[in-house]
Amino acid sequence: MTLRKVGASGGDIPGSEVLRNYLEWVMDPGYNVSAVDTAIGGYAYSRVLPSTWNAGNPVAVWQTRGNQIAFFRVVNDISVVDVFAVAAALGAQECAHLFRPANAPGASGQVDFPADFTPVLEAAPGVGTPRASFFAAWVRKRLAGDATSCAQFFGFANDNGDLNVSRRVARIGLMGDGVSGFRFGSVNTPDAPAGAVDNGATDIGPDSFQPTLLVNPGASWFHVRIKAVPGIPGQPARFGCYLSGRLVKVYTNVNNFPRTSRSTIDVSGAAYWPITPLFAAFGNGGAAPSPGYYLRDVRAGFTDDLTL
Repeated sequence: MTLRKVGASGGDIPGSEVLRNYLEWVMDPGYNVSAVDTAIGGYAYSRVLPSTWNAGNPVAVWQTRGNQIAFFRVVNDISVVDVFAVAAALGAQECAHLFRPANAPGASGQVDFPADFTPVLEAAPGVGTPRASFFAAWVRKRLAGDATSCAQFFGFANDNGDLNVSRRVARIGLMGDGVSGFRFGSVNTPDAPAGAVDNGATDIGPDSFQPTLLVNPGASWFHVRIKAVPGIPGQPARFGCYLSGRLVKVYTNVNNFPRTSRSTIDVSGAAYWPITPLFAAFGNGGAAPSPGYYLRDVRAGFTDDLTL
């Protein structure tokens, strides 16, 4: 719980809100990587070492789900994750990493995410609630003049095991606008369409939002945080989008939620089940390569705080 002031005491202790985080994993780009310009290991650390270490050995928290692996680079003396450009259509070169914090291979880290938990017979104030999930990082384009695409994605996706074709993946968060900037929104929601077709660069769902600062951020860093809050009695599900720590957009319409994605044979998975953080650069539909982008201080985890 958050520490609060009592009587004539001072204000809330700065940073005390992190005590409500159930678990948080931090991926420094070079953590447990042997050299610069090599593939990331997907490792991260947390306050609870057994969650990320097995018999003294690090365990990958970010699972490689594409055909390519993001790289550890040093740019202007800053360590970054290079989610690099991919050119081929239909998933032949996608670079995608899903949050999988459990030790067991194939184990998942998805959010317990009912969009609406009703009807409930009566209020149960003393009963615990599902935890929210969050995903945050510093983000920037590789080059100031790079074009962007919705194939560049950072946020939450419904993953049924197949990320090979971008249009089959329902997702919500931050993505390229197809010109020179980024915007918050959803794509392929609520239920991703069938068919082996990649998204176009400018694809976006309803009610997208683009802060002025993200119209053309150049090569400047900006901080993004996406928070998924499941539905509980008296409060439907929500996704909150933060820029530089400010809440700039809240999504409450189920049409923006990643309800189901598709498999390679166009079979939908269970609604709302495998929603999890994802960063990716998908194939760009056979068009020009989808530009890559950089991440730094990548954090994901679960929290008891269901507020935005």
